[in-house]
Amino acid sequence: MAEIDWKEARRYLGLHRGGGTVDEVLEAGLRDCGRALMACARPRSVWRRFPLALGEGWVETAGLQVESLHLRRHLEGCTAV
Repeated sequence: MAEIDWKEARRYLGLHRGGGTVDEVLEAGLRDCGRALMACARPRSVWRRFPLALGEGWVETAGLQVESLHLRRHLEGCTAV
C-alpha cells in the first residue's frame, strides 16, 4: 500500500505557508489521522487516455475546453492526457 508523503500532506493543508511550522500537538494529530486513514483506505484507480489539442491560451480534451495559459504551457509537447 502507498505511504503518506507528510511534506505533501502539510502542503495541501496549507501548513507550508508562514514559515511552515507545525507544533507537536498538530503533528501528532496529523499522524493519528494518517494511521486511521491507512487502516481503512483501499486505494484504487481508474484512468482513461484522451487526445489533447492546444491553442493560444487554451487546452481542449474530452470535449472540454479550458482557457488557461498556465495549463497550456504545462502541457506543451503533449499529445494526450
